[in-house]
Order: sequence, then C-alpha cells, then structure tokens
Amino acid sequence: MKVNMKLDIKSKHTKIPDYIMKSKNRVIWINVLRGLFDTDGTIFFDKIKGINKRPKIKFSTVSRQMLGQVIELGNRLGFHFYRNRPYKGKKDKNYNYAVELQRRNEIERWVKEIGFKNSKHETKYLFWKSFGFHIPHITTKERKELLYFPAKLKTFQGFKC
Repeated sequence: MKVNMKLDIKSKHTKIPDYIMKSKNRVIWINVLRGLFDTDGTIFFDKIKGINKRPKIKFSTVSRQMLGQVIELGNRLGFHFYRNRPYKGKKDKNYNYAVELQRRNEIERWVKEIGFKNSKHETKYLFWKSFGFHIPHITTKERKELLYFPAKLKTFQGFKC
C-alpha cells in the first residue's frame, strides 16, 4: 500500500495527513507506523550487567505534531509509548522529540503485527532473539552472516560469549 505524504520544507511542521488520522482502517495505521519507524526509528539495546540485552524501539522527529500523531496511532493499536524529554544536540537547529516502546511483550507484538521492512532493524531484532544479546557497531551484513553461521560468533572480532 502506498501512502502519499507531502514533506514540508520545514520538517518541524511535518504531519501525518488528516485522511490517515481520520481513517478507521488498521492496515493503514500499521503501514504508516512501519514506514515512519523504518525511516526515522531504531531498535537499540540497554545494557544489563554490561551486556546489550534489553531491546527498545524508538522513533524520533523534530515535529511535535507528528510525534503526537504517532502516539495516537500506536494507542489505537494498543501500544504504550514512553515519551522522552525533548533534546537539542550541539549541531541541531530544532528540538528532537522521541518515543520508545520498552515493554518486551509490546516489542515482540510490534515485530509480529507491524514488523520492519528495513533490514538493519530486522537483523538487530533477529540477532537479539536468536542469541539473547546484541553486539553494537556491527554491520547488517555481519549480523546476517552470524545469523546464518552461529558458530562464527565464538571467533567474531574477539567477542567472547
């Protein structure tokens, strides 16, 4: 399904079109959220005892209105986002607004119902699901190789498991 979203020159004014927000069609909501997260989202891992084990899904934007719309669509689908405090990096002109999915059961449901089209996000999740942890700073290609050949994990860049 293709959704036509016009980009505003001023990205802080970007929003999800009204016809999507007024829609009662779950498939449209799912496709919009998947597309937004594939482009402006990430999956990352908090450390537990020094190992990247706790997955979180994060979406960030400079548009406060779009963030509110993402939360609304997520709520309609039964997801509970945690809103992060707005931040402005040293080189940023605008504040960045972000939300996260932190509950493990919701992250697993997100993957099952919404999924990822972005192979970077998908392989991070599959790696964590397969091995119970995540190795930071490796490429999608390296993750795919380790998923196909798990025995290589023992010798991967001196990583000890």
